[in-house]
Amino acid sequence: MASKDGQRAGRTPRGLDPIRRGRAQVTAHRLALAARDQTPQEAALARRERAAAHGSNRDHDRLLVQMRAANEQLLLATLRADELAEETAASRSVIDDHAADRESRKRAKDEFLAMLVYELSDPRAPIVSALALMAAHEPTVHARERAVIEMQVRYLVDLVHGLPAIRDDGN
Repeated sequence: MASKDGQRAGRTPRGLDPIRRGRAQVTAHRLALAARDQTPQEAALARRERAAAHGSNRDHDRLLVQMRAANEQLLLATLRADELAEETAASRSVIDDHAADRESRKRAKDEFLAMLVYELSDPRAPIVSALALMAAHEPTVHARERAVIEMQVRYLVDLVHGLPAIRDDGN
């Protein structure tokens, strides 16, 4: 018996997936059994049911297409999320490298300034002592030269006392 779409009852439509083929076979078998003993009213009812089933197959196909499209979008979003996670990890690595480099440079600067303060403070005491001894023995001899040396020593002391502030204020 031929169905509405021109296929014989009991035959599987070609080109359908296995699940739809199985459903079509069951539907065709039911139609063949029902067609044997039908009254005209039952035949009309069967035709309406077939039309409704055919419409639900269209709805099913439409939903299947929508689900496949949604699945594809989900897959693309997952791939993009993976790419973003890799980029984020790479960015974090670069940031961590920069932070370590900055810390290393800051530590080197602090060590240099500490060494400079120590080295500049070391000769200061003997110079000040020598000036005091010179002034005590002969206050008028080389007074002008001693004044220049004392001014330079004060400048050196101010410079040495300012270095820790430079170290603490700088990055």
